[in-house]
Formats: sequence, structure tokens, C-alpha cells
Amino acid sequence: MSVPTWIPRTEAALQEAMNDGLLQEGHALDIKRQLDTGPKAAKSLAVDLAAFAGDGGCIYVGIEQYAKTATGPLSLAPISLQGQAERVSQVARCGLIDEPLDLRCNAIPATGWKPG
Repeated sequence: MSVPTWIPRTEAALQEAMNDGLLQEGHALDIKRQLDTGPKAAKSLAVDLAAFAGDGGCIYVGIEQYAKTATGPLSLAPISLQGQAERVSQVARCGLIDEPLDLRCNAIPATGWKPG
């Protein structure tokens, strides 16, 4: 059985969900400011991905969580997407997880943001 997930398609929809308190970390949702690099970060990401293997789930990257609680205040923190989807896919299939995972990466364009 999979957890039904709503996937925002626009920055405005994501911001509205944050404002309405609809994005709270839990069984089917993980929020990250960024994806760190290196072997330790890959192992940590593999643990997060494996947690979704049974019922499904979403990891939102590019959201700042100011409190270290699942219900802490959030704000958008756009990141460069260059190579991010490939990195997540590689971790999902590289052997750190017992059964390789199928996943989907969806980019949400950030209005007025330029990587710098």
C-alpha cells in the first residue's frame, strides 16, 4: 500500500502549502535544506530513501526548516538542481539500499532565483 502524496507543481503551490502548515515531516515526508555530498551524506540519503520503500514518500529539497522539530517554521531556500536528480538516483540504485528503488524527481522552478 502506498501513501497518497500531493506533489506541488509550482513555487506558489509549495509556498501556500508551507503557509497553511501542510508540510510537516513524518512517515511520508522529509524536508532538507540541501543534499550534502560525500560517502557519509550518501549513506544518510540512502537511509531516508529506504524509509519510503514500503509505503512511498517525498523528500523536498530547498526548504529551510528553522526549528529542529517536524512542525517548525519553513521557508523556501532554492538550490541549483544541476546534478541533483542524478545523485539521488545513483544513491537509490548503488547498493546502499537492499532493493534498488524506483523514484521520480520533480523540479519546481523558483521565481526570480538565479544560482550564484
